Amino acid sequence: MAEELIRGFWAAFEKDAASDLENYFTADYVRHSPQADISRREFLTIIRERALAFPDLKTAILDVVEDTAKIAYRWESQGTHLGKFMNVPPTGRTVRVSGITISRLSGGKIAEDWSSWQNSDVLHGMSVFPI
Repeated sequence: MAEELIRGFWAAFEKDAASDLENYFTADYVRHSPQADISRREFLTIIRERALAFPDLKTAILDVVEDTAKIAYRWESQGTHLGKFMNVPPTGRTVRVSGITISRLSGGKIAEDWSSWQNSDVLHGMSVFPI
């Protein structure tokens, strides 16, 4: 069930980032990352902006470990930088980033995520090197 929920979310996102993605998350959803904790609304805004910058973005779920209330998965996303992202104008370059997410589920929805990835991989892929 949990793996189907995660795969369903990413498939829906790839099909149409403007679709009703809110249905995959609880109203009080929180995403924790090294950068900041963000709400469901903020997370959906970020991924929709990402979809505009990388319109061919695909996310592969590589490994999954789940129990009754949580699922952990290793993922890899790849897309072509065709729109402004992180204040960087389009470069036309292919960008690949990978990470790990642990999701807590509640009522058949994603209630909380902890996610980790390297932002420097995105910058490197766009040919912007952190100083």
